[in-house]
Amino acid sequence: MMAALHSPAPWAGLLRQTREARWTLIGQVVASGGNFAASVLLVRAMGLEGFGRYSLCFIALMILRNLLGAVLLTPLALIGPRLRNTSLTAFRGLARALALCLGAVGSLTLFAGFALLAQADGYAWAAQVALPLALANLLGTLADFLRRHLLVFERARAASAQDVLRHATQIGAIAVLILSASEMTEIEALWALCLGSSASVAFGLALFGRATLRPRFARSLGPKLWDLARWQLPTTLLETVQGNAPLLIAGFILGDGALGLLRALQQVTNLLALPFNALSQIAPSIAARSHARLGVHGLRRALLRLSLGTVGLFALAMAALLALWPVLSARWMQIDVPRGSAELLLYCLLNLIVLLRLPLTSWTLALGRPQVITRATAFGTVCSIGVTLVLLSPLGAVAAVLGQIAGALGAMIGTALAAPRPEAAS
Repeated sequence: MMAALHSPAPWAGLLRQTREARWTLIGQVVASGGNFAASVLLVRAMGLEGFGRYSLCFIALMILRNLLGAVLLTPLALIGPRLRNTSLTAFRGLARALALCLGAVGSLTLFAGFALLAQADGYAWAAQVALPLALANLLGTLADFLRRHLLVFERARAASAQDVLRHATQIGAIAVLILSASEMTEIEALWALCLGSSASVAFGLALFGRATLRPRFARSLGPKLWDLARWQLPTTLLETVQGNAPLLIAGFILGDGALGLLRALQQVTNLLALPFNALSQIAPSIAARSHARLGVHGLRRALLRLSLGTVGLFALAMAALLALWPVLSARWMQIDVPRGSAELLLYCLLNLIVLLRLPLTSWTLALGRPQVITRATAFGTVCSIGVTLVLLSPLGAVAAVLGQIAGALGAMIGTALAAPRPEAAS
């Protein structure tokens, strides 16, 4: 059978998992550092209002990127490690075709959506960004897919090199544009994003390997992909609303300046998200591989080891952030937010809650219960929007951060209460 599972020796590959986790973390440091450096350059060149417009475009790209993760990247991470080598050529062909289709549909949706947004008062600029935004989505979708393919099949070192190339190209393009133009706009920023993604796609395709689209294989694997995607898609939509709705509500009511400030603050505190961002890319495939090879006890041990390591890294990242805060905020990002501000401390708490939930979701997915995560995320989304709307008037922009925390905490508690128990999964 094409999708038959491997039967490796017990505990084989645990050292490799640790090595892959280390390279994935390095890649995430590069990605987060690149995003932060790009944000610093853009904030200084565009101001908070211009950066707020760019942030709206970037949030739209992140929404579609999250949908790609639900429909393709997470199923790829859960199914790919269980396949025989003889099935990988057909699997790559199917996955590549899906990535192209999803990227094209998302880009057309973005183009039409921003062309429509341009008809609203105060959003005439949206018509000019529609084309580069659509192209940035298509190239970004392919780049993300090719990078995740490397991670799933334990080539994290190559994925890290892909990150370096992508972000170095983008930052270089931004620097050249700043030096050569008297004024930087969101249009130029999006073209720089396209250039970085193009370099990443070229690198990923060179390492992708043979890929053939086989209808018979696609029909046999289709039900498995659908079983995951039909729950992952609403989960991701809810997570996207849960994380971004408070920011968009604050921006709509308080103005582009408030959205720009929150996004700038979020970019600075992304240092704390390094452990989560790294682990979230490999945890599903490690969980699936550990469960297939070692059973429930192996799954629990693998997730516990990774979780303890990332919590330790979170503590180090938080200490570094607080120590460097005056330089990061005032000198680099040019935002006036004290080290002991409520927004900063609340973003620290938010990142910790999100990190603590990840082992629960990886455990639940590996044991075949994605519906548990969907229901818990729905509860968190209601909490996120409700808290933001209630507190925005009396508290201002800080209500958006409280809304994000309420959503993350509600989702974590819901997942913990409904996750499969070890004795039931054995």
